[in-house]
Amino acid sequence: MKIGVNARLLANPYVGIGQHIRFLYCELAKIDQENEYSLITAENVPEFLKKQFPENLKCVLIPEKKYIPKSLAKTYFEQVSIPKYLKKEGIKNALYTYPANPWSNFIFKDGINIVTVHDAIVWKLPEYQRSILSKLYHFQTKKALKKADKVVTVSESSKNDLIKYCGLKSENIEVVYNDVNPLFKTKPDDGFVAVVLKKFGLKRNNFLFYCGGYEVRKNIEKLIKEYDLYQELCMEMEIKPYPLVLAGQNLNKNKLYFDLAGLKNKENVILTGFIEENELRAFYSACFAFIHLSKEEGFNIPILEAANQGAPLIVSDIPVHREIAGENAKYVDLEKNGEVAKYLISKLDKDLRAECAEDLKSMVGGYSWSESAKKYKKIIYTLIK
Repeated sequence: MKIGVNARLLANPYVGIGQHIRFLYCELAKIDQENEYSLITAENVPEFLKKQFPENLKCVLIPEKKYIPKSLAKTYFEQVSIPKYLKKEGIKNALYTYPANPWSNFIFKDGINIVTVHDAIVWKLPEYQRSILSKLYHFQTKKALKKADKVVTVSESSKNDLIKYCGLKSENIEVVYNDVNPLFKTKPDDGFVAVVLKKFGLKRNNFLFYCGGYEVRKNIEKLIKEYDLYQELCMEMEIKPYPLVLAGQNLNKNKLYFDLAGLKNKENVILTGFIEENELRAFYSACFAFIHLSKEEGFNIPILEAANQGAPLIVSDIPVHREIAGENAKYVDLEKNGEVAKYLISKLDKDLRAECAEDLKSMVGGYSWSESAKKYKKIIYTLIK
């Protein structure tokens, strides 16, 4: 049997949903040899990814319409191009890797329709629905979710939001956790780490690290304020502060994204720009601590990446971080000032990595793409039967 998959974001395999598709569906195809999965994308998938896929995991390219606004081209791809392709191929069972299932279910009346929702942020935060078209689009996607045979999400926290903000029924939602790129489960070569650190003028266990995007909800502004307070304490104590390294770059330039331009010449703040995964692993493995003060998340893969590399975690005290990291992180109350600064000062003469090592090993052991794929397979076969 063939199963169609809206895998539009696979073309960007480094963002959260791209990683989810990249690793989950590879494992799913391996353990479900009876079915062929067609990953439908609007852009070419990198060749290195295709080479990693098993034979029953195929990539199908359906380019988005040109010469029409980008938002309309995206909607056309989701609501017209994919249903037309599925109908043409006789594919009745479909999976959607984000909320993009058909607003009308007439094509799938004899098949199944499973939708993965990574978070409820677009319905929870008004700033994500700025235009009339955006409001209409997300109104329709919320309605369509209620028609899905099953909704899968990546955390209990996200499930609770979907119930609250989308009116979904608890019994129609399954929680299946993400994991990380298997690369992050192995330690980088010490020589390679040394080369990466030298490139940015850093020393092992002597800098603070952030990775995870620059949307406003990621709260970089709060992170910078905490870092400034930390530097002030260091000056008072006449000690040299650890540099703050911010990895990555803005994917978009609009009001939803923090403007990094003002940080380019900020003292002791290092902007790396885009870094490839192996270099990212080097930063995680060598930092004094990983800091992430986001206001809203559906899962937050970078926290798990950092933990796999033994990086001590300093994170915002939000439900999903508690769910993922348990007692294995320092939690920061976003309403208070100076918590990060005081914590860092209190740990300057400590081997923080050694303190956290065993707890972090226990934490990351609870996440597995293989186990997540087994849960997806069970959901699919339960609905088909």
